[in-house]
Amino acid sequence: MIVVGSAEMRAIDRHAVEIVGIPAAILMENAGRAVAAAIEETFRPSAGGKVVVLCGRGNNGGDGFVIARTLSRCGVSAQVWTVSPPRDLKGEARLHHGLFVRAGGRTRLLAPPGKARFARDMAESDLVVDALFGTGLNAPIAGFPARAIDAVNASGRPVVSVDVPSGIDADTGAVLGTAVRAGLTVTFGHLKAGLVLPPGSIHAGRVEVADIGLPEISTARVGPRGRALAEREAAALLPVRPAFGHKGTFGRVLIAAGSTGKTGAAVLASLGALRGGAGLVTIAVPAAFRNVFEQKTLEAMTLPVGGDGDTFLSLSAVDSIRAASAGADAAVIGPGIGLAARTAEAVFALIRVISCPLVLDADALTLLAGKEAAIRRRRRITVLTPHPGEMARLIGGSVEQVQKDRVGAARDAAGRYGAVVVLKGAGTVTALPDGRFWINRTGNVGMATGGTGDVLAGLIAALLAGGLPAGSAAPLAVFIHGMAGDLAAEARGTTGLIASDVARKIPLAFKRIHACR
Repeated sequence: MIVVGSAEMRAIDRHAVEIVGIPAAILMENAGRAVAAAIEETFRPSAGGKVVVLCGRGNNGGDGFVIARTLSRCGVSAQVWTVSPPRDLKGEARLHHGLFVRAGGRTRLLAPPGKARFARDMAESDLVVDALFGTGLNAPIAGFPARAIDAVNASGRPVVSVDVPSGIDADTGAVLGTAVRAGLTVTFGHLKAGLVLPPGSIHAGRVEVADIGLPEISTARVGPRGRALAEREAAALLPVRPAFGHKGTFGRVLIAAGSTGKTGAAVLASLGALRGGAGLVTIAVPAAFRNVFEQKTLEAMTLPVGGDGDTFLSLSAVDSIRAASAGADAAVIGPGIGLAARTAEAVFALIRVISCPLVLDADALTLLAGKEAAIRRRRRITVLTPHPGEMARLIGGSVEQVQKDRVGAARDAAGRYGAVVVLKGAGTVTALPDGRFWINRTGNVGMATGGTGDVLAGLIAALLAGGLPAGSAAPLAVFIHGMAGDLAAEARGTTGLIASDVARKIPLAFKRIHACR
């Protein structure tokens, strides 16, 4: 599924109108009718029912006039409130306002003198349609429109937003002053990034993408860089496992992980790799913990490295790990390795000598922050899997800056490091060095617990070891990981969910995706 920003969507619209020659009024008519159809399908408003439609002065408001006119033809009473008088409307919005009025509709002005009437209309309505502000909003909402939005949110009425919830930045998902909380958002043409990035994803509710007749050539000419996987698209990426395959067929994963107090991270990464379908998984661990891992792991093999008393990775472990990596199809470095100076030396050495695809996670990211050249020099692809704090260190910014523009941060890091970057968190962003990116739509708050990132690192490595290119393996692993979390939450709820619960559901996620072939 294509994901666009506001500028890309405007360019697609402009090409459709100015180059292809589709009248903008027809696109607006199609958009409004699509929302009306979604309302009828979802809420089934009865004849005589009442809907309040809030209309802005731009194209979003024009869509609202079409919605009101379409619902009115079905016997629904559509009361329209506008943020500006009719004389201020322009273009297609003015045209569709005129059509609504000439068809018998009436509008009222959203201004303080009408506050009591607006409150009464809200109280008497069955549904509210938010067509105030669309993808062009770039400043905080204030004044009576802001108070109207707050009233909508407090009304308790079902809310349908047009294209994006008013007050949500279509590019980043940020709230601009205040924002509508919708139960359903009908967006046009393509999914907007701000609808899948928090907090926009929370405000949007369920999102439907409506086809309003934009030609494929317009989208192709603009060339949007964003994507979001759906189950059918994920199924198309999954390789078919040959019926007569063996352990080696499905890939060998090497994991260098663990230190004092963090042996669980290594075990969870191995579990992610095994549940991700890897045929063989080996954990290279500080030699002092060999007995711990022999007891904790059944399916994964262990490789004690370094001196007998070593409790963290150091240069003495490098030769053993390098030799083991020669037989690996993918490797992971980082879960639970700690931040010791001697471990940093080992990590720098390992990224030079490991020649297979490599996933760098957790402590390895902190140790390598700012070392772009060292990672760019690798001949095989590297995948970085930071959480927001680690990402801030990678790009020399703050967590607040990262969270304010997650797509921008991930793309920045991918370009700097020449790596695939997986920025974890709600709305995980996977970015490639060439500027392409994916925003993930699976997963839930129950996954915000220690160890789930370790499971993901192992899962990414398993897909890499199975032969998928990193540009497919990383976003697919994120999608599967989130789906496994959703399946675990369905069974157990989100409170008290732990990383191993997620890992156990990975095979069920694969099964569900395969069923979409």
